[in-house]
Amino acid sequence: MLKRLGGWISNVDNIFASISLILIISVTVIGVFMRYVLGDPLKWTEEMTMALFVWFTFLGASVVTKEDGHVGIEYFVEKLNPVMRKIAFLFRQMVLISLNVYVFFYLGIQLTALATDKLTPILRISYIYIDVAVVLSGVFSTIHILSHMFNMSDKNKAESTLIEKDNEKQYAPQKEAKA
Repeated sequence: MLKRLGGWISNVDNIFASISLILIISVTVIGVFMRYVLGDPLKWTEEMTMALFVWFTFLGASVVTKEDGHVGIEYFVEKLNPVMRKIAFLFRQMVLISLNVYVFFYLGIQLTALATDKLTPILRISYIYIDVAVVLSGVFSTIHILSHMFNMSDKNKAESTLIEKDNEKQYAPQKEAKA
């Protein structure tokens, strides 16, 4: 179930990050056209692109977490034996979850709470709608990290099942020969 939920969440953050990027480009092109071609600049384009850029950045970070694309030093991990590799993987995931809980949940919620009375100067949009992207990114990222952990668990179960089946095949003929 968590794997299916992770897939659904994966699509949601991909979609919203993509929409944010498309809107950033569109609003910027419209702003440039209005300013330099028609000579009548729109006042709200910078504010809108800033808000969309916040959403794109944090949801993009969630997408990168899903893809396991954050910076890492694989060289040392690959030198470890399989058991130590699994321990290093789980340690890394636990550190990432801890950081998500503190930075994105705890501090993100505080940031959003501080924004209750703040409005953007031109559009008069509450900063809550901008800052909540931090919290949502933390939710999505944590779900992706948990999904990675459970996928590893499923992979380990599959590997151990294959090993058991191989062992049964190896020992089955010997048991029949003795009988």
